[in-house]
Amino acid sequence: MAAAEAHEYVTRMLEPTLNPGLVELCKARPADPVTWLANWLIENKPQPQLFSVTDAFKEAAIRVFHMADEDGSGALEFREVRVIATQVGEAETILRTLDKDKDGVISVDEWVEFFMSLFARNRPAAEGLLEKSAYLIFEREFMMICRALFDEFDRDRSGKLELEEVLLAIGDDSQGAAFLSFVDENFGNADASLSVDEWMSYFFNFWRANPMIARHNVGFLMQRASELRMMPSLPPAQKAAAADRKLADAISTPEGMAELKAVLYPRMA
Repeated sequence: MAAAEAHEYVTRMLEPTLNPGLVELCKARPADPVTWLANWLIENKPQPQLFSVTDAFKEAAIRVFHMADEDGSGALEFREVRVIATQVGEAETILRTLDKDKDGVISVDEWVEFFMSLFARNRPAAEGLLEKSAYLIFEREFMMICRALFDEFDRDRSGKLELEEVLLAIGDDSQGAAFLSFVDENFGNADASLSVDEWMSYFFNFWRANPMIARHNVGFLMQRASELRMMPSLPPAQKAAAADRKLADAISTPEGMAELKAVLYPRMA
């Protein structure tokens, strides 16, 4: 450490507490000054600043904003807002409410201002809305992965997965045939093949029924694709920061949204 850096460190970290201690030492003039000063410093050690619930929520809100900002533009456009909307017209309402400067997008400041204002009025509602937003964002990314997997397994680029391609994806003839039959009968037109709409409909309903098992099964398919050298790199939706991957994993646990809340607010754990 350079002399200047060492001086700055001592000035910033030690002097605010050490100097008053030395003043008190000179006033007391104890027989054992070293022990006296050590005890005084322990008793008067500055307490670390507590990380409040409000700070934790603000940090979580910022994290979810960046997750929703798919293109990394620093603002949420209408198509990105639609991801966290669950009803017809809700995206328009969200954009109109949060877009204070009326520039057609939601900035991170506008997003945080909205959630912090709601948090101050109704904490459970604010936390529930933020967790719902995070859940829907990961639903979007899950479906993006499913779409990419369909394209990878559609080796002849026919726009359909025939039996041979399904067997290749599953890696087991009996289970592959059973999977094709189940999806085709329940989500398709029983033509012994899977269209992209049938494939996506199946996984969407699977996700809504049980995210944990759905993610497990898609993880298996991604591994199969990798083994078959059909997917040299992961889909863009998986190229996320480690913290975001941890948040995505939270909704795969039996605890569901309770676990999601714990990961959203890591400093409060």
